[in-house]
Amino acid sequence: MIDVFKPLNTLLEVKTPVIVCGDIHGQMNDLLLIFKRFGVPGERTYLFLGDYIDRGNNSLEVINFLFLLKLHKPNYIHLLRGNHELQHINKVYGFYEEITERFTTVEIAEDIYSKYNEIFKYLPLAALVSNKILCMHGGISDKMQNLNDIACDLLWADPDDEITGTLFNNARGVSIKFGEDFLDKFCEKFKLDMIIRGHQVCKIGFAVFKKGKLITVFSASDYDEEMRNLAGVIRIKSNYGVQPISLRCPKVEREKRRRLKEKEYELTKDIGDNSKL
Repeated sequence: MIDVFKPLNTLLEVKTPVIVCGDIHGQMNDLLLIFKRFGVPGERTYLFLGDYIDRGNNSLEVINFLFLLKLHKPNYIHLLRGNHELQHINKVYGFYEEITERFTTVEIAEDIYSKYNEIFKYLPLAALVSNKILCMHGGISDKMQNLNDIACDLLWADPDDEITGTLFNNARGVSIKFGEDFLDKFCEKFKLDMIIRGHQVCKIGFAVFKKGKLITVFSASDYDEEMRNLAGVIRIKSNYGVQPISLRCPKVEREKRRRLKEKEYELTKDIGDNSKL
């Protein structure tokens, strides 16, 4: 897979029409639902904004499926890097644990885990759709001088409608938060119509920031148990029309996911109780 991604630029150029997908986080059912609703790569062109792994129970299925699609339909599926495609993040939030549980020895698991992270290093960080719409996982940067700049802000930054300019992103412990005024200046500087990014869960699968110059899209449904969020995608049409769309997994799949989480909780509780003996 490194040979597939290594020749790519940090900034991809993608043409319309395209369907933009946000965080998947190991939720294979949501990924399959998207393809069932809109068609598989080849029938449609897709741009994924990163965070394929961690948190969900099927990170390996998700990333392997996307890699296979990239091999077979390279011009119809584009994969950007998210902050969970950083090794120090996915070592903690589920991907490493999933691999070690599935393979017979620690040595094999460690080798496989390292190979995935080596591939992740070559994933592009941003995509420019028809020279009008900039897409990335996190957000824009106050350090960027041109659209090929590599910055952690592309993976980590967040919009905030209560600030002006930029501030350190205390909630993340890294990168920045940026206000509407900074977004306007950024779009004007680089002659952009709008920004599309992932990175934050949204109740209806997407969230429009202020005047519509920025949309957040999140494609993992029921990621937040209290919010019970929908999944979302954004369809960018040939005429550059932008259409956010909400999706939800069928009820039976949501119930399976809920029961699995309950079993995981009970198992964790039992282990904790036994440790006191």
